[in-house]
Amino acid sequence: MNLLKRISFFAMISVATSLISFLLLPILTEYLSPEDYGILSIYNAVTRFLIAIIPLGTINILTITLIKDLNLFKKQFKSFLQLSVLNAVLISLLIFVYITVTNSSFFGLPNWLAVATPIFACGVIYYDAFTNISIFRQQRKWFSIFSISKFSIEIGVSLFLIILLGFKWEGRIFGIILSLIISLILGVYYIKKEQLYLPVGTIDKENMYSLIKEGLPLILMTLSITVMNLSDRLFIEKMESLQDVGVYNVGATIASVELIMVSASISVFRPLIYKHLKNKKRDLLLQVTNSFILVTTLFAIFVSSDWIFDNFINVNYSIGKKYVFIIALGFLFWGVYNFYISYVLYYDKHLINAYVSVFGMVLNLILNYVLITRFGTIGAAYATAITYLSMSIIVVITALSIKNKNRIDFFKE
Repeated sequence: MNLLKRISFFAMISVATSLISFLLLPILTEYLSPEDYGILSIYNAVTRFLIAIIPLGTINILTITLIKDLNLFKKQFKSFLQLSVLNAVLISLLIFVYITVTNSSFFGLPNWLAVATPIFACGVIYYDAFTNISIFRQQRKWFSIFSISKFSIEIGVSLFLIILLGFKWEGRIFGIILSLIISLILGVYYIKKEQLYLPVGTIDKENMYSLIKEGLPLILMTLSITVMNLSDRLFIEKMESLQDVGVYNVGATIASVELIMVSASISVFRPLIYKHLKNKKRDLLLQVTNSFILVTTLFAIFVSSDWIFDNFINVNYSIGKKYVFIIALGFLFWGVYNFYISYVLYYDKHLINAYVSVFGMVLNLILNYVLITRFGTIGAAYATAITYLSMSIIVVITALSIKNKNRIDFFKE
């Protein structure tokens, strides 16, 4: 029961604060045009893609090291912070050069936003690192401070700028920027207070290279998930229209309530899984697993109903309701994949993870092209569901093999 209480606390806060896009949906669809919403969709897609590649997979290494060796974690955390900001600046420069030389936009984004997006993405990476550390250290107070402060500032500023001052998509962006600035200030205070950092000083090249070497195979996992979640918007923008992107993204945002629930659950399950594997103890996780499956399935059914669209979404976006169930089902499969991939991560089977990730990424890109060409925009939703189902099947079989090899009875007391 105490285990369930800890899980429910972190999951509840994570779900509540991750619902920003969903809570803003009725207002955004009322005040913004499909084209405006399309810009926000492309910005979100590019940002999440950059979040996947900027840290080069090292954030996954950090969470495992935090459980195994705190002193090593402090060294790796320093290199992680330096590596992320260096990569963000480099990518910003490359985007600036691309825009200047080609005299064209970057996926339809305004030039200033395209150049600044890698920096904003780096801010999100730092925020995710701070919240993950607080979860792994079971620090409810700090996790609540990070999550609630970002949520409150982001939604408050966005509403003020859009409703009262008449901003369009810019109001949403400015709300995100201000919330990240506050989160980073809190994060710096947090790591100093908790003594989780080493004096910045010079770059520890040896440690950074070692971290990158371990993290590179894992970047394929993060990158594949990002491609599968977001490449559909880019395909639709090129093969259909920016307006179709906006309508599709409304449906995907409603379906993402399922993704939020799954992600929040995984973020608190994974430390428990790692701890269990480290101590080689038999914990009572069958009840938790059943609860996870039940809750996420019920959420998939709920978000797939027409009730949300009929009561909260502007009629201009009503066509987007047909995408919701298919995408939500895909996110449910993703939850199964992400639960069982914990075995692969803990036992350093990074090559297996890399192969599955590459398979999923390539399959998704092919399916997006083929199915959008054949069925139009809804083909992107089909591609998401089919890809995650395929990956989950492979990872479940692999994880059970690893479990049997290491004589782990994960679901018994």
